[in-house]
Amino acid sequence: MSESLQNTIKQLLMEQVRNFDIDELRKRADKDDTITLYHGTNTFYLNSILENGILPRNITGNNNWEKEEALANEDVVYLTNKWHYWYAYNSVEQLLKNKYGEDWSQKEEGQWWINGRLVPIYLEIEVPKEFLAADEDLLYSKYVKDAVKTAVKKNGDLKLELSWENSLAHHGTVAVRGGVPKEWIKTIHILGDGRLYLDLMEEGKPYQKELKKWFDGKGKGKLKNKDLKAMEKKYKYTGEMPVAAIPPGYKLSQCVYNDELQTMTFIGNTPQELLNQPMKLEII
Repeated sequence: MSESLQNTIKQLLMEQVRNFDIDELRKRADKDDTITLYHGTNTFYLNSILENGILPRNITGNNNWEKEEALANEDVVYLTNKWHYWYAYNSVEQLLKNKYGEDWSQKEEGQWWINGRLVPIYLEIEVPKEFLAADEDLLYSKYVKDAVKTAVKKNGDLKLELSWENSLAHHGTVAVRGGVPKEWIKTIHILGDGRLYLDLMEEGKPYQKELKKWFDGKGKGKLKNKDLKAMEKKYKYTGEMPVAAIPPGYKLSQCVYNDELQTMTFIGNTPQELLNQPMKLEII
């Protein structure tokens, strides 16, 4: 498949995904027919997400991509079953780069694993399947390339199903129409350990190798989510907090290590207390 044809089909797929009636989707959706997916981000955005949900780019204007051709569909939110670690770390880098420029890593705030002011996290989300659609970048995946090669080799029809199921299975990402309401967000996972970052993202590490292949459209790789979670739990400065554990009306002010529980967790404040709280997640 030529690059121009891929781009044309991508635009058509994006338009198709955009064409939805959110009220009709809510009526049809079976609240019990869900799938667990993940969204990588950082603590700077956390209180806003817990209050408003994860909003699409046409509302927030946020963008973690530097190149225009990498921009995604602005009417949906993308979730993953594998790449949430990279999205979390990338969101930290882009936030710091936007504030401090190209030399962000030389700033004190750039050493996030030391100062704890800005912490990568991912959110565990229960999504009704009715809202899901394929990520348009599935078109650049090994799944599509192999289907095209088979059709050409056998001089037959192109057998290709651009479903959300195949998007997750072969690309590890999926689109959610209309964004993610806060009610779907179940757990906050904290990735505050710099050693975990190195284990995942250092050159030559298995996750980094599979990530590079994914970028190049060479497949999703063999690492399973359960293996990545096991790796995550090996490190000290990680942890998870159920969203239901946050008292109604409270905002999170700090991400800290709890010596008694031996895990990373959050400190919460009432809105009034937060006014006088010198440490806030939104300060970097």
